[in-house]
Amino acid sequence: MFKKYKTIKELKKLKKKPVNTEFLASFRNDLKDYMSYHPARQEMRVPKAKPSFVISNLRYALPLIVGVIFLGAGGAAFASQGSLPGETLYPVKILTEDIRTSIAASPESKAELHITFASRRIQEVKEIINEKGVDEGTIEVAYSRLQKDLDEVTAIVEAQTEKGIEVDALAVKLDTLIDSEVNISKNSLKRAIKIRKAALRVEENELRAEITTLKDAGEVEKSERLEVRLRTIDKNRKYIDNKEREIRSFIEQKEETLARSMSDRGRAQRNINRLRQEKLELLKEAREGGVQISDKTFSGLDSLIQRAENEFKAKNFSKVDSLTVTAKGDLGAVESTIEEIGELNVGLEYVLEEDAEQDSDTSAIDAEIDAITGDDESDILLDELLDEYDFDDSSFLNISI
Repeated sequence: MFKKYKTIKELKKLKKKPVNTEFLASFRNDLKDYMSYHPARQEMRVPKAKPSFVISNLRYALPLIVGVIFLGAGGAAFASQGSLPGETLYPVKILTEDIRTSIAASPESKAELHITFASRRIQEVKEIINEKGVDEGTIEVAYSRLQKDLDEVTAIVEAQTEKGIEVDALAVKLDTLIDSEVNISKNSLKRAIKIRKAALRVEENELRAEITTLKDAGEVEKSERLEVRLRTIDKNRKYIDNKEREIRSFIEQKEETLARSMSDRGRAQRNINRLRQEKLELLKEAREGGVQISDKTFSGLDSLIQRAENEFKAKNFSKVDSLTVTAKGDLGAVESTIEEIGELNVGLEYVLEEDAEQDSDTSAIDAEIDAITGDDESDILLDELLDEYDFDDSSFLNISI
């Protein structure tokens, strides 16, 4: 009863919200595509004396009826788009997505929608971690929907293949879309997890110090309560680490499924597209992590991509594959360096923010840096870095590679 009252209360609030015309326009376009792809029969008469006819034909009109309902309740549909799992309007958000995929004009547009929605699920996980911390229940809801959406993408391609339809271009297009939408969201999630882990390490260090103090004072009961919290922090850190790996592994699995549907030419084109996109993602990751990239950093990679493109034009697709393997090795080396420096930057960013809020002294900062690096020789490491690179207390480490 309380849940029903809460839902009604939320819906009443929507009367005051303006209708988002862009959201409604996208919905109307989906409906128009559906109607053009499923035109009504020219001569359809509804006998007045046969109500059963109406019932039997209701299923043809159902998508349009539901669409009209949602167009009329545009405020609720739009307001739900920013909701997260566990919130009142989240089921409305999912329902609007299900309706849009059900009336998609073609298998291709349906698969594209599922990829867009999969990207949303990863963003939801990121927002949950940022706003609610490590909430396993809501994270699992978003992850299960992510799996469903990407499963639908590969199922559509497999269904087209079984019908004898050429899917090479479709598989390449969808794979590129996953790389440009889903993987960008995945990298954004990775950074959110790094920040959360830094916060958990600091909290863990503070708890350990407090537990030691309580034990020395003979406050056994209080120290035991804090130890429970300490175990929870450790559990949460391991959970988000494992979940990030699980998400990454699942996406890669679906990408490989699509790759198996491609011809040699399609896979070669996909590999070249991937190299370009991964370079852009690394540049973005470096910028967000406070790492400056020199022009020389990617000179070797750019040369390999150019050679791969020349081999592609010459239809030497196996040579393209070998060149991309070499290029991925170069990308991996740069990525590892960016991640190492970026993680240190994230930790220092968190420490400096905490210091600004609490106005703590230098010794407190050193203790927190010890917690972030997890290394007894962290002071030596930090001093070496400060000597080697330009450090500004108001920003990140300014490191170039």
